[in-house]
Parts: sequence; C-alpha cells; structure tokens
Amino acid sequence: MLVPEPGSDAELEGLNPIDPKSTDPAVQDRRTRGQRLLDGLINCVRLAARTDKLPLNGGLKSQLYLSTSQEDLDQQAAAGTVLVPYSGRVPLALFEEDLCDADVTQLLRDSNGGILDVGRTQRLFTFAQRKILAARDMGCAYPDCMAPPQWAEAHHIRPWKDGGATSVDNGVLCCSLHHHYLHERGWTVRLVGGTAWFTPPYCDDITRTERRNTYHRGMS
Repeated sequence: MLVPEPGSDAELEGLNPIDPKSTDPAVQDRRTRGQRLLDGLINCVRLAARTDKLPLNGGLKSQLYLSTSQEDLDQQAAAGTVLVPYSGRVPLALFEEDLCDADVTQLLRDSNGGILDVGRTQRLFTFAQRKILAARDMGCAYPDCMAPPQWAEAHHIRPWKDGGATSVDNGVLCCSLHHHYLHERGWTVRLVGGTAWFTPPYCDDITRTERRNTYHRGMS
C-alpha cells in the first residue's frame, strides 16, 4: 500500500469502506479526511488489542472498569449510570457499543462495597460464533461496505443489556464505523433468513427503505 507523504493531503487507500461503485447516497461515507484518519488509527489499535501479542500491564491486558448496579442495568437507554475511574458517574449508554463485543467479568458487591463473588470472564460472542457470523455475513453487513470479517465487530441486534441473546440469530458483523451508526446514528438492522437488512434514519433517507450488503456476495 502506498502511504502518501505527510502534508500532501493525498487520500490513504482503504479509509473509505464503501464500495466505490456504490451510487446509494444514504450509505456514503460523509466523514472528513481528518475523521477518517483518526478512525483508521483507532481501528489499528483495536485490531492489535484483539491479539495475544501485546505486553501485559500489571499482569492484565488493557481493561475498562465500569462499576454499576443491577438497578441501573435494568433501566432503559440513558437512564442508567455507571461509575468510571477518573471520570466519575456517566450515562451507561456511552458504553453500549463497547459491551456488544467484549470480555466481561461480573463482580458481586455488598452494600458496603465489599466483593462477595467474582464471576468467570465471559466472551459475549465466542470464537465459534464469530466464525459462523463471518461465514454468513462475509464481512461488514452494512450496505455496500467492503470491510472484511477480520475488521468487523459482532453487534447484538437486540442489545445484550436489554436481554438480547448472545447468539448467531441475534448477531451481525459490522465494521467499527457502521457499528457506531447502529448505536449513535439511528440506523437499525434485522435478520431475514440469515440476511441483515438495514433501515436508515429519516435524515439519511426520507423513505427509510431497507437495504442490504450486495458487495460481499455480489447479489442484487
């Protein structure tokens, strides 16, 4: 891959995941060049973090510590809160995307903050499930996205925190950008016969017509 000279403002290949042959205005990448560069860097860090080749920090891989109550977990959308180191209490909804595809260790505390029990770390989507999703979706399932499965994250169609099952029938592969679209931009997705159909928000398409990815399988 040719890396442009710094300061040339030349585009780096692969930062726009949408098929260049796509003519669908609702799915076009509207990020600025700066946003695409930053997202590309973040994606590289995320890909590296998924491997077992990074050094350990204090005996642990990089961790995200979220302290919350069952009552907050049971509340809908932004009503629940979570306690985060250095930041204090923030809306639980900020971490909805992170909880889609992560390692989660549950700790049970008493009313005084003492730890009563530490549950086993649970991989929300297992390696076997991700292989099935990769075989089914063949990459990011968002319309016209070219991202391969190894760049994709597993998304819970019905959120895990809302009782959604961690199953192939409740999962779909999305690259980081389009995973964000499902959580923050108002896009929705449903499965029909193993095919993911995406509905755009009104601001992207006033008809809200469902779309699916035709790039990976080359079907209309």
